[in-house]
Amino acid sequence: MGGGRVTQVASLAEWDSLHAKAGNKAVVADFTATWCGPCKMMAPVFEKLSLKHTNLIFVKVDVDDCAEVASTCKVRAMPTFQIFQQGQKVEEIVGADAQNLEALCTKYNAASSPFSGQGRKLGNSEGQPASAQPAQPAAAGSSSTAAVEVDATKPTTSLQIRLSDGSRLTGTFNHSHTVGDICRFIAASSPGSSPGTLMTAFPPKPLTDDNQTLEEAGLLNSVITQR
Repeated sequence: MGGGRVTQVASLAEWDSLHAKAGNKAVVADFTATWCGPCKMMAPVFEKLSLKHTNLIFVKVDVDDCAEVASTCKVRAMPTFQIFQQGQKVEEIVGADAQNLEALCTKYNAASSPFSGQGRKLGNSEGQPASAQPAQPAAAGSSSTAAVEVDATKPTTSLQIRLSDGSRLTGTFNHSHTVGDICRFIAASSPGSSPGTLMTAFPPKPLTDDNQTLEEAGLLNSVITQR
């Protein structure tokens, strides 16, 4: 057991067992490495979140000790934070993005509450949702939603974006964001990059309607390429 309410996962069998026992509770996983500076910076943040969001299950996976788990979850950089519901990955953050991690923990903690519903919450006057947090620009390979505001009280999705120069971005968006918002995210995250044409990965299809929402375009939790 790590600090706070964080469980250290030691094997793939333990990982599978944890998800089988999680029930309706979301699992928040921190994929880390002892040699990773940003991982060490995020460790106390992760522990504090585990104490604050008690409806969630927090686990830590050392990618060197549990390479099989990291490979199964397709982890390519550290730190990576993934959120699972009923064994399925629903969110991903790549990089030391404490603000975005806090927002997602707040969202899924409420969803995992046995008392979750449409009632008002203490400290939230008139039942209004928490205000959307403006995201900051992200370096290539990290996760944020630059130039796009993400409302953590509404459904979100993680998009993997492969740029024409070979680099990659991961962004978190609301389902109601549009194809045009993806273009703005790329422009802010990778200044000077060629706008190119956005394509779905499988099957490849150009995304030509900037006003189409991610849900309408079938882009939820998908991979997008830039050509």
